[in-house]
Amino acid sequence: MLLRTELLKLGTTRTPWLLGAAVPGLTLLLALQPVLRGGRDGAPSLGTAGAALAVLDAMSRGALAALLLGVLVATTEFRHKTVSLSLLQAPDRVRLLLGKTITAALVGLALGVSALVVVLTVGSASGALRWDRGNPDLTLHGLGLVLTYPLYAVLGLAVGALLSGNQPLAVILPLAWLLGLEPLALSGLPQPVSAWSVGGLTAALQNSGTLPFVVPVWTGGAALVGFALLLLLAGAHHLLHTDLS
Repeated sequence: MLLRTELLKLGTTRTPWLLGAAVPGLTLLLALQPVLRGGRDGAPSLGTAGAALAVLDAMSRGALAALLLGVLVATTEFRHKTVSLSLLQAPDRVRLLLGKTITAALVGLALGVSALVVVLTVGSASGALRWDRGNPDLTLHGLGLVLTYPLYAVLGLAVGALLSGNQPLAVILPLAWLLGLEPLALSGLPQPVSAWSVGGLTAALQNSGTLPFVVPVWTGGAALVGFALLLLLAGAHHLLHTDLS
């Protein structure tokens, strides 16, 4: 019942729908680029592993939309001062947070699957993805890209729970961290340290060979889950000790 209520609340606001539409749209635009440039200006030719990788990588940016969606799931009711109504239905604040977490993860997974459908469609239609050439590394890469979406959604929700009273900051901070602050903070540290950053662990989960010192896939996924759980515990503690009257 709580999960259905959270999904209903999410579906009755405009921003989640805009984010949901932006993911396949952006993925389509990014997936078409390596197809249109295939074999020209140094771009990999269609049908090669390089072209398949480039098309799959079109999914990566959409995970940021899942992150924002998680923030919105956690913070929208606090911003509009309607969270007290939800607590009338579910007085247990931890249970409320758990319902929001599951909602964010499910919607994030749905976004990831929609992005995967787009890249598979573009890749198959263009010949960039060849089904007769099975590549376990590419399969693992695609699976990791899909799983990034629900994990980022939960990370966003955890940040939103911690910053529930300041939705703009909850939106800006994780985006700023991933897009600029984290690389800047790690620039003066030894390279192996970056493997344990959010970006480094994401690259590991996605079986990416673009970064040095990447940890194994399962380690990256487990560490990201651990980060999310730690932030969720901190968010639950904050929620339990916040005056919502």
